[in-house]
Amino acid sequence: MTNYNTILSRRKTICIQINCKGVTIKAPAGTPKSVIQGFVSKKQNWIDKKLKEQEEARNRFNKTLPDKSIMFMGKIHKLVDSEVAGYLIKDNQILVNNFFDKNDFYQQEMAKYVKEKIAVFKKQMQVEPKRITIKANLISRWGSCSSKGNINLNLTLIQTPALVIDYVIIHELAHLQEMNHSKKFWEIVERFCPDYKQAKSWLKEYRYLLVGG
Repeated sequence: MTNYNTILSRRKTICIQINCKGVTIKAPAGTPKSVIQGFVSKKQNWIDKKLKEQEEARNRFNKTLPDKSIMFMGKIHKLVDSEVAGYLIKDNQILVNNFFDKNDFYQQEMAKYVKEKIAVFKKQMQVEPKRITIKANLISRWGSCSSKGNINLNLTLIQTPALVIDYVIIHELAHLQEMNHSKKFWEIVERFCPDYKQAKSWLKEYRYLLVGG
């Protein structure tokens, strides 16, 4: 049987979550261990299938990434040693110095991109988020929106194509109008992101990138 972590909470049903951290079973507080084991046993074939798909997707992605390169905005960028101050993005290259830090680079570029897009989309959608936070520890989500209007975005998004980042931003902003995934919600998303289904497909294929930082 697959190794898994268990999280007990006030939820009402048992569910399975699979990401790069492994398999997690979420169950209602007080659920007997035997019931959870039985649930996992029943779903074993499905779990094996998803783990295999995740490994295959990871292999496809890694094969496309040469040494001294990073994925940025959905494209491979070669890191080129330079004496430039900070870093400089030039076509599909990034000129870097000895102090270059990939995570700092991602954080700066994500913050800049999100600031620009939020300014555009909130005006178009006529919404006003209370707070926007970029997080490197969103292990199982690309983004979230609280009932108080606080939006969290996963730092890993900066590795994805612009369409995907835009979709996630619009998705979360749409929750400021519809705090659900109703037909009306998806109509709002489609209005401002007509190709959202393409973005969803990308996220589904590369969901294993959710690494929490």
